[in-house]
Amino acid sequence: MKNLNLFREVPLILRLTSDDETFRFAALDIERNRLFFLSSHNFIYSYHLSSFHDKEVWSNNTLLSTDYGTVDLEPDDSVTSFDYLMEKEALLLGTSNGLLLLYDVDANATQVVGNLDGGVNCISLSPDGELLAIITGFGQILVMTHDWDLLYETPLVDDDDVPEGHRVNGENFLEGGSEQHPISWRGDGKYFATMSVCSSKLLRKLKVWDRDSGALLASSEEKTFAGAVLEWMPSGAKIAAVYDRKAENECPSIVFFERNGLERSKFSVGEGVNAKVKFLKWNCSSDLLAGVVECENYDAIKIWYFSNNHWYVKHEIRYLKKDEVKFIWNQEKPLQMICWTLGGQVTVYNFVWITAVMDNSVALVIDGSNIHVTPLSLSLMPPPMYLFSLKFSSHVRGTAVYCKNSKNKLAAFLSDGSLCVVELPSIETWEELEGKEFSVEASHTETVFGSILHLVWLDSHTLLSVSHYGFSHSNDLFKTSLNKDALPGFFLQEIEFECSEDIVPGLLTCSGWHATVSKQNTLKELVIGIAPNPAGKSSAFMQFSGGKIKEYLSKMGTGGASLEQEFQGFSTACPWMGVALVGSVGQSKPVLFGLDEIGRLHTSGGVVVCNNCSSFSFYSNLADQGVRLKLLNLSEVANVMLAGGLENCPADNKVSSILMAIRKALEEHFTESPARELCVLTTLARSEPPLLEDALKRIKVIREKELSHADDHMRMSYPSAEEALKHLLWLADGDAVYDAALGLYDLKLTAIVALNAQKDPKEFLPFLQELERMPTQLMQYNIDLRLKRFEKALRHIASAGDSYYDDCMALVNKNPQLFPLALQLFTDPAKRMPFLEAWGDYLSGEKYFEDAATIYLSCFNLDKALKSYRAINNWSGVLTVAGFLNLGKDEVLHLAGELCEQLQALGKPGEAAKIALDYCVDVNSGVNLLISARDWEEALRVVFMHRREDLIKVVKDAAVECASTLTNEYEEGLEKVGKYLTRYLAVRQRRLLLSAKLRSEERAASDLDDDAASEASSNFSGMSAYTTGTRKSSAVSTISAATTRAREARRQRKRGKIRPGSAGEELALVDHLKGMSLRVESRRELKSLLVSLMMFGDGETARKLQQMGENFQLSQMAAVKLAEETISTETINEYAHTLEQYTRKVRNEIHNSEDLSWRLKVFLTYE
Repeated sequence: MKNLNLFREVPLILRLTSDDETFRFAALDIERNRLFFLSSHNFIYSYHLSSFHDKEVWSNNTLLSTDYGTVDLEPDDSVTSFDYLMEKEALLLGTSNGLLLLYDVDANATQVVGNLDGGVNCISLSPDGELLAIITGFGQILVMTHDWDLLYETPLVDDDDVPEGHRVNGENFLEGGSEQHPISWRGDGKYFATMSVCSSKLLRKLKVWDRDSGALLASSEEKTFAGAVLEWMPSGAKIAAVYDRKAENECPSIVFFERNGLERSKFSVGEGVNAKVKFLKWNCSSDLLAGVVECENYDAIKIWYFSNNHWYVKHEIRYLKKDEVKFIWNQEKPLQMICWTLGGQVTVYNFVWITAVMDNSVALVIDGSNIHVTPLSLSLMPPPMYLFSLKFSSHVRGTAVYCKNSKNKLAAFLSDGSLCVVELPSIETWEELEGKEFSVEASHTETVFGSILHLVWLDSHTLLSVSHYGFSHSNDLFKTSLNKDALPGFFLQEIEFECSEDIVPGLLTCSGWHATVSKQNTLKELVIGIAPNPAGKSSAFMQFSGGKIKEYLSKMGTGGASLEQEFQGFSTACPWMGVALVGSVGQSKPVLFGLDEIGRLHTSGGVVVCNNCSSFSFYSNLADQGVRLKLLNLSEVANVMLAGGLENCPADNKVSSILMAIRKALEEHFTESPARELCVLTTLARSEPPLLEDALKRIKVIREKELSHADDHMRMSYPSAEEALKHLLWLADGDAVYDAALGLYDLKLTAIVALNAQKDPKEFLPFLQELERMPTQLMQYNIDLRLKRFEKALRHIASAGDSYYDDCMALVNKNPQLFPLALQLFTDPAKRMPFLEAWGDYLSGEKYFEDAATIYLSCFNLDKALKSYRAINNWSGVLTVAGFLNLGKDEVLHLAGELCEQLQALGKPGEAAKIALDYCVDVNSGVNLLISARDWEEALRVVFMHRREDLIKVVKDAAVECASTLTNEYEEGLEKVGKYLTRYLAVRQRRLLLSAKLRSEERAASDLDDDAASEASSNFSGMSAYTTGTRKSSAVSTISAATTRAREARRQRKRGKIRPGSAGEELALVDHLKGMSLRVESRRELKSLLVSLMMFGDGETARKLQQMGENFQLSQMAAVKLAEETISTETINEYAHTLEQYTRKVRNEIHNSEDLSWRLKVFLTYE
């Protein structure tokens, strides 16, 4: 039971180049938060979404100054399709003459990428951005990659379906050439759907195609589909289209199809016969379907929501017909909608879900022009059922409820600008209203309320509202006779009500209400929420963008003048806000709570109470000296007492910690009573995880007291065992409570739980009777097995005697985590050894060969230990165990040879050399392997030890060749460091300029996403220093966590690349520079080579190698230091931030550091 609430609405009028220019198309770049519009004059306007959060622009309703570019087309050509191609970071346009254009916004350049015969009718990008589906004017479907490679071409319409007098692949396929044929993709991009004409011009057919092959998978029957409306739900469950039902004298219906082309369900749009559905679009989470419906006097954006097999109209926004309103959903924020009109008014709507259940447990579910009322305290009726219904003159956009001093009033503001009030009788009399529908009249007024955004009761006769006037969707424009005095902008209004009819007890008062705007203040900031102040009469708290709070004091409570004063606010904007009184009677004060869009619960003053909350509500009793706040995190419910702090609550399980504190407070501060005991049981049942055994132990104590015939005082202090058990079963799952009772090994208690949980006696009685006949240890063992408490099961079966040893072994083999416990329980060596060997077998099967070998050694199974060491090429372990096995000389030699070959194949020549020298006594192989391992000094030592003068030249030649190779590599690396650093400085300088520009535009957008500036991508055209040898970087992504699966897949494919102009290019360059550093092993090998060259007397080669290696290392370290120091600064000094300056600085700082210890002092220059 929930309603859709509009908490933020930002309308702005955008500047166009001429009065006769209009907007035709729109596209959204979600990576850089840019909004693009194509006008009737072929101008492309670009806006950053942060502009809609600019305080000065919003408060003055200022026209935005914009950047725009031009698309040059022939006079007889026009744009038919317009979208943003993320892979190319450019706009894609299709024209009626068949041009495919790629427009680079940053460079204001247009590129022709294709020309299609017959013109472009429709272009649709696949959700993953990899493919484009195009329908031409000749009725051909073309599917191509974003690199313009054509995958296949297939006709949209079969020959049998072509209307009479038309031809496929002919100039007159579409009469007039203006009818659009839509394409809609399934969310995973595997299929797409089209809508095409049939043999009869009045009928159309829905078709589903395969993405990869272009094969037609399914088609619907020929139906009277209305226009080019087709929308596939992102989750893939439904394809939405529209039926034209004028022939039946009915209004249009929205119909849903399955992938196989079969009709699934439908519902009526609920307007007149001549109404027309012009557009449909699902939001990205697939739970809301929005559409533009053309009605008799206006166009309406309707938002539908599906629940319990019923489609609810949750919101309606009306626009003038001449504006021809259109909209798009934000592809990352499922509850943000962007609407625009022909004249250039763009409005950003942000919605939130709010509970339809009020504080008095009355559910008010909005469904179009009805509010369905259900008092949950009288009857639990799931929607769409209800007790009675309130019928209004137009669609309900929002409500405000007043429940105080036995008065129950409901105010509703409607999509036509009307404001209605209903006074409800006492809830006890509502049973007489069951099944009735009451028509509610709009309040009588001589003024215009405008379009109301927020509404709350200040007292039983006064409402406080936030309304706007003067925009295309402001309701005052629909009341032309009252429009002359309308002022543009947002206003804070006090509205007073009086009823001219007598209020009859037990009946609803739905008419006779008169409204007067008694106070109106202009708003200079955007209000996103209002909550009444329970501590003050005629007072309310207003929340502005960014979380700032002001208290509004009505003129009635201040002697005639309304006041606004600052109040401690939230650290960020919180769409859900409430106020509670905290403290004792007479000393209470209001405390504000707010829930932001990422699940953090705030209190006034910027304190974050919880980080993973999904909703909250209050119930208060000042006599209990505290306010209890109810947190609903997924399906879990916890009661939080906020009389004290939460500093001592562990972050990983805050709910359980709070419940434990509540339980402790109940036991310490409240006397024993049935109510207290039930509260304690509640805290146990709602812990995470539920402490059901502890709860059952308390119930068991109560039952024992009942059986012992305790005195009356004791019985009055506790509920009956049956009542307590039923309470626990109501709070927790019956099966879980049954299992918890079993876990106590109390079969009688288990039987009682089973009976109260309404379990079938045929299922549980035989099992419990069988357990009762067993010895105690076996009974406990079987219960533990059923409950999967394997540790307890092992302890119990081990204590049952030696005859159950095999059962112990079987249990441990099935649950390997029990091996350590089994070794503790069985101390007899004869019983321990089988467990050790079985444990080793398990570890070996799981590829933990090192641990397996150790276990095998502990049980003296040398053969298996040898195999385990061999499996991980632990040659020292293999040869050591071979010694314990007393293998012969030839066997050891053969084994050593195999190990040597394996180590060579694994790229471990140094270890292979040790085996070749120590066991195979093969000096030639050993020296060659040491050369491969670049262990030059060891190679020379071995040569001289064995007096092999013939190998000295081999080592020398290899050392000289290696020195030459390394010198060239360091020289190339030095050049690459310079290229990467140059590129980094250019990127950083450009990014700083862009960031400065964005900050000037976003100065007032305190609640904007932090990543807005960092996502402003630069489209650089300079050279690229990147090669195929670029190492994988760890570039940080700054894109929102709500990115779609398709974008995440693209990001994964591009990881390891440095994309020029991408948001993460700077960090990728820094990471790559860091990856070029000399490793410890490389420095060791380099020093060994230098020493060996000196031994051979080739000092000049050694000097050149050391000089080049030193220059490379210092340059690399200097480049990294420069990048790290400039990545966090706001300026780049072209004289100070140079590689030469930082190289000198690094040389002085680390002259004697460990990083340069590989150098030979004989070649060091005097400094």
